[in-house]
Amino acid sequence: MFAPSSFPLYYELKLVGLIWLMAPQTKGAQLLYDTFINPFLTQHAAKFDPIFATTKLVSHSLFECFAQAWIDICNLLQNIPAIEWRVTGL
Repeated sequence: MFAPSSFPLYYELKLVGLIWLMAPQTKGAQLLYDTFINPFLTQHAAKFDPIFATTKLVSHSLFECFAQAWIDICNLLQNIPAIEWRVTGL
């Protein structure tokens, strides 16, 4: 089990790393992307493209399904007659 508190200065080093990544002066995130992430994605694009295409189709189908269900529920609620509340005199 990973226990970050067992490593000396873990939280301090994590904070410095996050500041380095986010600070516009250091361009740490840009360097990380240009050095590691972009070459990896470019090299393995043929493997990722079918996954992205399938995910796009599935998410589009799910959206259509939920949208149709929402429309059906709204139409059903419109067809329910309004309940009239009458207060009887005392």
